[in-house]
Amino acid sequence: MVFENKLTVSSTRLNQMQLKDLRYLDALTKTLSFRQTAKQFKVSQSTISRGIARLEDQLGSDLFSREGGKVYLSNFGQAMKPLLDDLMSAQEKAEVHAGSLLRGESGVIRVGIDDTAPFSLVKDFFEIFAAKIENTELDFVHGTGTELEKKLLNAELETAIIDPTYGVSEMCRSTLLFRESYVLAKASDSMKHGPRPINAEERATPLIVNTATTTENCIKIICDDLNFTPSNVYRCARIDWLTGLVRAGFGVGYMPQALAEDTGFEILQNFERQHPAHDLEFITARGRAFSPALRVLDLEATLFGRAMQEAGRWAHLGPLDGSCSTNVA
Repeated sequence: MVFENKLTVSSTRLNQMQLKDLRYLDALTKTLSFRQTAKQFKVSQSTISRGIARLEDQLGSDLFSREGGKVYLSNFGQAMKPLLDDLMSAQEKAEVHAGSLLRGESGVIRVGIDDTAPFSLVKDFFEIFAAKIENTELDFVHGTGTELEKKLLNAELETAIIDPTYGVSEMCRSTLLFRESYVLAKASDSMKHGPRPINAEERATPLIVNTATTTENCIKIICDDLNFTPSNVYRCARIDWLTGLVRAGFGVGYMPQALAEDTGFEILQNFERQHPAHDLEFITARGRAFSPALRVLDLEATLFGRAMQEAGRWAHLGPLDGSCSTNVA
């Protein structure tokens, strides 16, 4: 009787199989000897026999044929061996992963990243975290601050880095990670860094803003401050669209300084204390248990924010009066 490798076995039965029995099976197919297999695992031959018997009972047929004191894989055993190997591999990976989790070395953290977050800033923070903990998977989810906060409170995320322009729920705990001044910038083939006075031609080009961080009142203040009369205002929900339009020469963009520098734009005006700063906050849900990996990430966020503040990096930045923000001090 020949079995094709198309057998289906109840998932319940497979899940009930013990890893040690699968290891006995794997070794026995190589040694073809109960005595040698028992010696390898430093157990009795009866222990190996009972392990194989449990597998055969769960699968409903013999895995081995015994002839003249010798052991061979049966046709059924040959057909089942690849599936059982996959099952053993999966269980071993789960065992290693569980051990790492218990030691605080591993895990999966779903991290929300605000569409307004410049990669250059977020990269610095996660590089520090990566150096502290190994074997941790980071699953990045992008969206607006409001969308990410909702996902966090619905337990679809473990944490998020958001721009708090439109406020943060009292159900979230937040730590300030970054603070960058806003600048007015344009695409340029030269290596000019600026800032420099905006010229007459630039005053008449479209102004490109991110709707997630720039209120209508802020747009008015930009125009008043610079005597700027844009031909149009382009409003982008996504920061990559803002940079894309500026790069293509559609107009000048109002964006965080780090983003302008990252994309090689020429800075025309740095608002610094004239306008509220671009903040990014690390938020977690209050009252929710932390995994070991998330606990490390949360601690690193606190230390990172504290170090940035103590270094005086934010001392020259707003906000002063919240005139470009919906936040209430």
